[in-house]
Amino acid sequence: MQGAARKRRGSIFILLAVLLLLHGGCANRKLDFLVVTVSKYDVSFPEIERTIMAWGADAGVNVTLIAPAQPTADLQQRELETLIKRRWDVICVEPLGTAEISPLLENAKNKGSVVITLRGRMFQTADYNIEPFSNEELGVRMMESLAIEMRSKGSYITLLPSFEAKDIMDIEDAAVRLQRHSYGGLSLVDRLARTGADVLKARERVIRDVERYSIEGVMFFTTNDGLGAAGQTASAGGSLAVVGLGDLSVLRERVEAEEVDSLFYWSRTNLVLAGLEVGRAVVVSGRWFEAGEPISLKIKGYETLRNVGGNTWEARDINVFHP
Repeated sequence: MQGAARKRRGSIFILLAVLLLLHGGCANRKLDFLVVTVSKYDVSFPEIERTIMAWGADAGVNVTLIAPAQPTADLQQRELETLIKRRWDVICVEPLGTAEISPLLENAKNKGSVVITLRGRMFQTADYNIEPFSNEELGVRMMESLAIEMRSKGSYITLLPSFEAKDIMDIEDAAVRLQRHSYGGLSLVDRLARTGADVLKARERVIRDVERYSIEGVMFFTTNDGLGAAGQTASAGGSLAVVGLGDLSVLRERVEAEEVDSLFYWSRTNLVLAGLEVGRAVVVSGRWFEAGEPISLKIKGYETLRNVGGNTWEARDINVFHP
């Protein structure tokens, strides 16, 4: 948001706070927060729901959580269109599509809502965007892990759900740049092999590349691609290293069975909590966090949010699980 516009909206928040104080409404009116995630059938949804409802009860905030049945931009758009007809104090969204969602978020801002996106670097319309990690740092750490598992030699592939997954492409690019600079004994033979995040397609791609290139390593960036790559060690003669990014609750058994060597993950629940806390801080204080200003929170992995330009703040919620 441009500075002048932010100052105007900040003045509105301060005026509202003063009016509430004058009329004794501060203690009576609860704030209304809307949280929109990617799918109600996502494995993380029950934990997110329990946690943020408990947070709302403790904070004295009304929290409404919605999510489409399937993780598609058009379904998320329909859910949002209905609910943003009313004004919310804070709207926290895991956005699925820029073209579909951006106009709705802009409309919500015009009604006075503080709009926060989670993993939405492309959403310049949001007041704040919070990222769980630096894509560059994650890509570097994933490549370091793969190099260790492959003993810095052999051929590998990278799996990609689609070319629209810009964040994933940024992570992959950081990994490949490090490999080319520091691990000359590794060779990337099938880069950005598209799978559509389909388990069967990922499995078929890995098997094909084992046969075609005798690959010894796989790097993946979605849970389904991890499920597809896991268990293919036998087809590679017992020497396939698998490293990736995904949901720990889904892939834990595959890691414990040594079908995945290193799994990187972040807490989606804590990411949502960070968005809620930032939104509450802005609404209650009437003061915006400015570009370059760090944000301090009492949430694991999100203790310090660092502004990396524009409306985006990054945390350091990078975790790794080994067998």
